[in-house]
Amino acid sequence: MVDSRPGRPFNEAVTRRKSAAAILSDPERIGLAMDFYAPLLTDRCRRALELHFEEDLSLAEIAARWKDARGGKITRQGAQRHIQRGLSEMAELEKQLGLIRRHIKTRSLLLDLSRRLRDRSASPARASAELARLAESL
Repeated sequence: MVDSRPGRPFNEAVTRRKSAAAILSDPERIGLAMDFYAPLLTDRCRRALELHFEEDLSLAEIAARWKDARGGKITRQGAQRHIQRGLSEMAELEKQLGLIRRHIKTRSLLLDLSRRLRDRSASPARASAELARLAESL
């Protein structure tokens, strides 16, 4: 069985959807993916994702509100297809670039650094060594 896109086996398309679900599994990651990768998507995919995730519209509501530059409409299936394609593309970009992973790691290190700076009980020499180690991690 073959996907609608030429040259792409059906099971590869299913695997890409599963990987998109795994990488973009929670709302925070989807928000970060939208921030980092939405400008790289097609207008239709970006718009469908914005309507669905940022404006919290259902597929039926997206279909009702959709009007593209040429005055065209979209069906619920079309909206779902654009959303799935956008999620798959963002997951693929995350696999290749890792911006979300790096952002989360950096944020975690900065929170740890902030917590250690507030901790006044540590000796200055030990605190300095810890800060240098955390700075190297960044």
